[in-house]
Amino acid sequence: MIDSKEINKFAFPLVLTNIGQVIIGQIALHFAVNNSSIALSGISIIQNLLFAFGGLLGAFSLSFNIKSSKAYSNRQTNRFDDLLKSNLTLDLIIGVAFAVFVIIFGNVILKQLYGFKGQLLSLSTIYLVFMSPYIGLTLLNFSLTNLLRVQKKTKPIMWVGLISSLIDVVLNYVLVPQIGIKGAAISTIVSLAFISLSYLFMVYPMILKALSITSTTKFELITFGIPLVGQEILESVLFIMVFDIYAVISQLLSIVSVPSFVYSTTVSIYLPEAEKIGEVNVFLKNIFKNS
Repeated sequence: MIDSKEINKFAFPLVLTNIGQVIIGQIALHFAVNNSSIALSGISIIQNLLFAFGGLLGAFSLSFNIKSSKAYSNRQTNRFDDLLKSNLTLDLIIGVAFAVFVIIFGNVILKQLYGFKGQLLSLSTIYLVFMSPYIGLTLLNFSLTNLLRVQKKTKPIMWVGLISSLIDVVLNYVLVPQIGIKGAAISTIVSLAFISLSYLFMVYPMILKALSITSTTKFELITFGIPLVGQEILESVLFIMVFDIYAVISQLLSIVSVPSFVYSTTVSIYLPEAEKIGEVNVFLKNIFKNS
């Protein structure tokens, strides 16, 4: 039986990680802007833009999360490896394509879409270009995090997440006074790279095994993820657009929504197991009660 104690043991480190990262992220933002209103405007808007794209493109990683969790629970090893390789391939393609797009068209997007000009346009373009690996690293981390989740290893996720956030703060404190807004972008990318390398060290045997087989489920992940993209547009992208000028309210709401988000990801991990033992209703009741 999947009881509340087991669910909370799985979810609590993830809740703590998300809340800690939001709080520490605000501290990092304080050092990143270095008392510059121009830097604050540029960084805040670009971060929201990247978060929006990360959520949209992350829908395909969520489709991997759902399908791979079921395959892992049902001990469908070959299918799990196929899904993993397909998803990593999609992460690479999307990440590289986004980085190239940002480097080439970043200035035009900021100028035409947001109306940036002068120093704000110049600084923001530099920040966006340095942040070009963001989507690729974020998607990779989504995928690697799921490999730990299916093994119900959430404590490593907590420690890696919190340490990476502290690295972000320290690097902002050191680099921003020296090289300005470039330092803020480098700090973020280094902290994300730390997460990627840490997770890769933990799950590399699973990845090496998956890379040795033929990938056949890329289209399946894309078609399953398209409706999730639509949901993400309605739930998150419009939310960001509406609350973009209310930064404090937005951050408070993001903290409040963390438990619901974490417990929703718990469903994809435990639901296949609950289906196998015929306790879906009891499991969902526990999820709703705890979240």
